[in-house]
Amino acid sequence: MASNVVFQQTVNKSGETEFRVKFGRNKSLVFRKHEQFYYLDLYDNKFGKARFNGICLGLDELDFILSIRRDLDSLSSVFPAGKAAEDILIPVEEKMQVLMDYIVLLESVEGVDN
Repeated sequence: MASNVVFQQTVNKSGETEFRVKFGRNKSLVFRKHEQFYYLDLYDNKFGKARFNGICLGLDELDFILSIRRDLDSLSSVFPAGKAAEDILIPVEEKMQVLMDYIVLLESVEGVDN
């Protein structure tokens, strides 16, 4: 049973807050929020393992995950409000303009080589 669990708070590349904890035999649990939904990501940190392969849990590790349920509920209130979804998303027009600028740049580079 997990009586005292310490989560490490980090900010991922997209600016979202995550809470991580290592447990069991080289396992990691990441608790994160994306928009209004909460997610639990499980990772097997053994050397040479692919990130998205299946993960095997022992009963003791499963017991740990089930026992921290209340801790996860209390962490839900700690997540920052975050940005609105419309602030994060780039409008399609901007994406198209960036793509067109890139194509023009590639064409100009190809013209130099010829």
